[in-house]
Amino acid sequence: MKNEVEQIRYFTNVRLDRWFARGRVLAFSEKQESFLVEGGLPDEKVDVTLYERKFGRVGVVTKVHQRALERISPNCHHAENCTGCALLHVSEKEEDAYKQLLLHEVIKRYLKISWEIESIEVIGSAKRGEHRVRSKMNVENGRIGLRDRCGEIISIEDCPANSKAVQKGMKIIARWLSDQDFLSVEVVEGREGIAAIFEAQNWDSFLSILDKSHEFDIFMAIGGKVRREVRIFSGIWPTQKSVYQIELSESVNSWTQPTPSRASAVYAWVSRWAEAREKRILDCTCGTGGMSLMLADEASYVLGVDVNYSAIKSAQQSAEQLAVKNVHFRGGKIGTVAPKLVKKGEQFDVAIINPMRKPVGQKAMLALSKLGIKRILYLAPSPTSGCKDLLHLLDQNYELKRVAAANLHPGTAQVMFCAVLESKDGNK
Repeated sequence: MKNEVEQIRYFTNVRLDRWFARGRVLAFSEKQESFLVEGGLPDEKVDVTLYERKFGRVGVVTKVHQRALERISPNCHHAENCTGCALLHVSEKEEDAYKQLLLHEVIKRYLKISWEIESIEVIGSAKRGEHRVRSKMNVENGRIGLRDRCGEIISIEDCPANSKAVQKGMKIIARWLSDQDFLSVEVVEGREGIAAIFEAQNWDSFLSILDKSHEFDIFMAIGGKVRREVRIFSGIWPTQKSVYQIELSESVNSWTQPTPSRASAVYAWVSRWAEAREKRILDCTCGTGGMSLMLADEASYVLGVDVNYSAIKSAQQSAEQLAVKNVHFRGGKIGTVAPKLVKKGEQFDVAIINPMRKPVGQKAMLALSKLGIKRILYLAPSPTSGCKDLLHLLDQNYELKRVAAANLHPGTAQVMFCAVLESKDGNK
């Protein structure tokens, strides 16, 4: 293992101070040694097991002596050992407050802007359970699940964050995997049913699946993945669950939203602040085209751009099926496409940027400022990474006007940084 535990230490009467990143709390031992702790809340007194690793250390609360009012009992019997969800011991109200605080501190640290916590809107509900329709888990020694803090796989095929259909699929696979050698398995619930993708070191590993395909009658399709290549061995891949009532085509090679019910709230926020009526929209990282197609109903024209050509193909198919005529999709990096649009004299009113976890880059941000764009909606799954792009936009005379925290994955420390920026001079 790359990050094996080298030492385990134990502390009593540890004082928990304040929230930190990744759902952790800054802690101080009786001898004033400081470290980060999982499973705690500010102002509590607890006992801690501290795991020392080669690349860092983290403590885990083992006993609570002085409880915070917002502490609750986790609704998952794996919570004590599983590292998948960091906030199951926290009330929904406190989870929202934590994610507001996290964005407040990110904005202050990276953008040098003091944004009031109370003015950060929370998008989506912190209600937990059965919200994931796409789930990927590790496989090792016949077990399927996630790793604990010592790096061992915990069997959690019944993870309550997954939908009932995904849980059922995982349980079937877990029974079959007892003597198989795979790296991971992913179960996807679409509109017509569920499908699975097995990941392995080489294609020979999938011979056992082909021989026993009758054991997987519950799955609409079975796929295999080696490195980045994905093949469908049997069946037809299901179409993805609707997001904000937008029905999209889906390719097995395209990223799709694992929590569509939560993503619908983000779509509604984008629809509200794009104010797309009679405007030209540039969807800079459109994926399979959901937001582009949503805005097409009001906009005069929408151009969707994405580096994933499989996603672009799916987006085009969706536009054809929905008979949408004022949307076009184009493959390529927005950092390459945007300068070409500038040379052609193209102009847009609104831009939407929703990258994965890496910033789009200075080149793209500079080009966007030359396309006449007055409003930019930036959706950052990684707030600190997104701030790199936002800094470039602030340098191009854009101003941060609105901030929201989108809770796409309740029970976890993940938060999407949603920002509205407006040009100070209209970029005339």
